[in-house]
Amino acid sequence: MRQCLKAVSGAATLCIGLLIAVPGGTQERFSLFVGSDPENVTRVVKMAELRDGDVVLDLGSGDGRIVLEAARSHPGIRGWGVDIDRELVEKSNAAAKEEGYSNRVRFYHRNVFDADLKEATVIFMWLFPELMRLLTAVF
Repeated sequence: MRQCLKAVSGAATLCIGLLIAVPGGTQERFSLFVGSDPENVTRVVKMAELRDGDVVLDLGSGDGRIVLEAARSHPGIRGWGVDIDRELVEKSNAAAKEEGYSNRVRFYHRNVFDADLKEATVIFMWLFPELMRLLTAVF
């Protein structure tokens, strides 16, 4: 499988392929949630230059702030996030519902290595360096 993804900078397209499997439990070792500064979230969403029809994916979505900010910033996008922490996923879905975005935004309790990327046009990943290295080995 091969997917093409718009880089966060909006300047390039990155094509990646799923090449190998990652052992179970790997993500849990590197999954401590640390929320991103709201200013940085707003800035990176703007840098993505979202357009109508974009589908935003956040790998390791935590409390959902990146996907929710994308939904706030642009009414023509859909988005979803995956996180290994079931409680954070529940809170993210509750926030999407409370803010009125549950028709466009959804969060799933899932390992980032199991995320289906085929619909995504923009992927956000603010993950710890070791997890990023493991993901690049997969792609």
